[in-house]
Amino acid sequence: MSILSRLTKNVSRFKRDQSGIAASEFAIILPTMIALCFGAWEISNAYLVKKRADHAAATMADLVTQADSISQQGFNGIMEAVDSIMYPYEDHTQNLHLIGVNVDNRGRATVAWQFTKNGGTGLSAASLPSGLVVPNSFYVIAATRIAYEPIFGAEVTGSINLEDQAIMVPRLTTSIARTN
Repeated sequence: MSILSRLTKNVSRFKRDQSGIAASEFAIILPTMIALCFGAWEISNAYLVKKRADHAAATMADLVTQADSISQQGFNGIMEAVDSIMYPYEDHTQNLHLIGVNVDNRGRATVAWQFTKNGGTGLSAASLPSGLVVPNSFYVIAATRIAYEPIFGAEVTGSINLEDQAIMVPRLTTSIARTN
């Protein structure tokens, strides 16, 4: 029997043999399915943290615009509300920033007051969009930055900053003062 005929005989026998195909397919598909499962888990958690960060920024600005003044004690109360909003994700590092922006009669925006937690987010008067620079106006800008650390794959991605900001105008007065 020649080498060529033995080779063709072995190849045809290999083609007919169906044993072990399911195990081979399982070995290929299992790691992919596990990665998809954990990936979907992490994406869902990151989405939930992002939505809570959005809600926290809007709530901070909303609470301040309902008053005519803000103090450090009032800001501390707002931080407790933010912690409640972020539950059960409050263990992620939260950088929070709250500023009052005054626009004078010449259209120059300046920071009237500010409060921060964990260093803030870098808000400034320049954070006010140019379309909102209206003479003799006042705005409250609240910003959140949450350092989301994935449970799976943190070594690859590191922490992911999820950010949002909210801009609102005072409801009761034309501006909001800072008190002691």
